Amino acid sequence: MSAAATSLSTTVNAPLPAEFANLPEDDLARLDSLVRAAVTARAESMDRAIKGSLKHAPKLARPAIRKVLGL
Repeated sequence: MSAAATSLSTTVNAPLPAEFANLPEDDLARLDSLVRAAVTARAESMDRAIKGSLKHAPKLARPAIRKVLGL
């Protein structure tokens, strides 16, 4: 397995299908970078959504909510 395939497999946390062995190294590296970017964007979006939802909670409850959420 190539370095790019190993990196992609680690990124998706799953073994790659056999057909991925036919892809060029550059394509695997590009796919890995795109998946990493998508994971990062999703995490940032979720973080903004969680922090934004705190605005709907009463002020006195926010510290307890932050503690429960680990923020």
